[in-house]
Order: sequence, then C-alpha cells, then structure tokens
Amino acid sequence: MKIILYLLLVFIAQTQAADWHKLEGIYALSPSAYLNPAEDAIEDSHLRLQLKGKSAEDLYQAMKGKPVVDDCTGGLAKNAGDMQCLYFKGEASYECHFSINIMKQTIEYGVAC
Repeated sequence: MKIILYLLLVFIAQTQAADWHKLEGIYALSPSAYLNPAEDAIEDSHLRLQLKGKSAEDLYQAMKGKPVVDDCTGGLAKNAGDMQCLYFKGEASYECHFSINIMKQTIEYGVAC
C-alpha cells in the first residue's frame, strides 16, 4: 500500500509541473520548400504548424521582445528565430506559424509571405 501511495504522489507531482492545454490550429506534412518543391524532394520532411486561438496567444505572450508590424499581414509580429506569432488588433486574434524539420529536429519557417 505504501508503494502505491508513493507512486501516486510522484505521479501527481509530475502532472502538476506543467499546465497542459489542447491545441487549436492546423498542420501539414510537406517538403522543405512547400511552394515549389523539387521533383526529388522528400514529401514529408517537415511538420508545418499553424496555431490559432489560446495556444497561439500563449506562445505569442511567451515570446520576449517588442512586436513589430509584419509586412505581409499587417499584424503585430513577434519572432523567435524562424518561429513567428502574430496578433491582429482588429479581430483580437492570434496566429503562430512554424515548421519542424523532422530529421534535424529544428524549428524552421512556417509559411511564406
């Protein structure tokens, strides 16, 4: 009984270490250059993510630094490397765009302008 209680306490402590939420958005598996892929491009080398709603807002707020006006969308953009999140004042909405290079396990750009 003591072992079960100990394991239960350990499990509870681990689950409270992070506040998990559902994601809102869309994804696609694509080649690296998804707009004009080469004929021999690997079709599923990147997991491309577009987050919206609360998940995008949380990521936007977690990005440090001042937002700048994005030339492509007119939204207020925050960037962390190739990861970009946008805030649109008129709609009071958030979006984030990035991709994961699956084999290299690195973050790369999400969508083209």
